[in-house]
Amino acid sequence: MNSQPGINKVSKNIHIAKPELWWPWDLGKPNLYIAKTTVREGKINHDFNETTFGIREVTSRWNPGFKKGVDVSYPRSTYINGKFHFIRSACWGGPPDIFAGRTSVKEYKKLIQLAKDANMNNIRIFGWHPPEIPEFYQYCDEMGITIWQDMIPMGTGNIPTERPKLEEIFKTAIAVAVERRNHPSFIMTEGGEEMMLRTRDAKFGRAFLEELGDSITKYIKIPYIPDSPLTCEQSIEAGWKPKEAVHALRYFYDMGQWLHEDWLQTLNFPIVPEFAVTSVPSVESLKKFIPEKEMWPPGLSWGHHWADLTRLRMQNWDVFGDEKIDSLEQFVMHKVLFSKMVLSISVVINQV
Repeated sequence: MNSQPGINKVSKNIHIAKPELWWPWDLGKPNLYIAKTTVREGKINHDFNETTFGIREVTSRWNPGFKKGVDVSYPRSTYINGKFHFIRSACWGGPPDIFAGRTSVKEYKKLIQLAKDANMNNIRIFGWHPPEIPEFYQYCDEMGITIWQDMIPMGTGNIPTERPKLEEIFKTAIAVAVERRNHPSFIMTEGGEEMMLRTRDAKFGRAFLEELGDSITKYIKIPYIPDSPLTCEQSIEAGWKPKEAVHALRYFYDMGQWLHEDWLQTLNFPIVPEFAVTSVPSVESLKKFIPEKEMWPPGLSWGHHWADLTRLRMQNWDVFGDEKIDSLEQFVMHKVLFSKMVLSISVVINQV
């Protein structure tokens, strides 16, 4: 090949006769390939690159029972290689250790494996946190865990309006897409996290999220959704439909109004990106990080670990008619029973 001075772009199509497709772990095997690329001039090797990738197709379809343009604006059922991918997920809360430099790669692998062991097939990196390290995506590729990626660390609607600053945001999102697009686990992109909830200008917020999506999808051909949720007052004002997506957090924030299981069955949305219920670890786990003298009654260390004791007591009261605070063992045991009740109800709803 003859090249001219400056930047030269070379495209090469390679046909694989019988590809071994990449699948989420519960649909098949997460088959991977390695592409080795060399730039040579005669006998001189100028550069070399090795990329691990998987072959898969990601598409989305309209959920049965929801009318396009009436109830929803975006298809929410995800398909991998033509098979329905029922997403069982959790939000990734950032690096395993909040202190920079203290997290090891082994911790990432362990946590992703724990997610798989918990029967999850997806992890969502939501918009409060930056995109993760390359090994995160590598381990998800290898374990067959799909990734729902909020494209930029922006959990706010108060974004700049100046064009040069907006262009920098778009460039950042494109860089994230290009850097990670060869990972078969990367199956969905999202513009913001609760951005419309916090925006001061609903129409501007929508225009920004749609332009962000147009910028990203030029470089990576996977489903894009603008924000989560999309059922708030600002989203409706911006023109999105009333049943787009909901954050099922009412029992987390509005305690004592009615039983969680009763409220949960009133939801009518094609997808629930966030679902939160407070709980506590086992007594055995608590002993690992709460000093004995502060264990019971709860001392300041509980607050250091963000334990909302008021909500936890209220949950016990709602379910059992008693706060269950006679002992640590009683308090924890009933929280576990409550969590199991919520889980079983969630499974039933998902099967309907």
